[in-house]
Amino acid sequence: MRIPTPSPLREAPPAQAFRLRSGEEARSLVQLASALSRASPGDVEFHKAHFPAWLRGVLGDEPLARRFEHYAAAGGDADVLRATLAALARRRAEELG
Repeated sequence: MRIPTPSPLREAPPAQAFRLRSGEEARSLVQLASALSRASPGDVEFHKAHFPAWLRGVLGDEPLARRFEHYAAAGGDADVLRATLAALARRRAEELG
């Protein structure tokens, strides 16, 4: 399996979109940052182990996947985690853009 090169403009096919429990979808880093900004802390807590797998397997962004894993494993307040993950995704999109 070929791992894609990470890009903030790369969009996953609709079938590989990340779907939050709320029904919101993200197909790119930019969309993920936006979805995380609006997500409930409960949704982020529920999906915290799913984000790294999607970032790694669908978008091919190993460095960001590792950062998400680090913050998710640290525990703490779910609202702080939501804000942190949203900021990480936004910063990574800017970095790659």
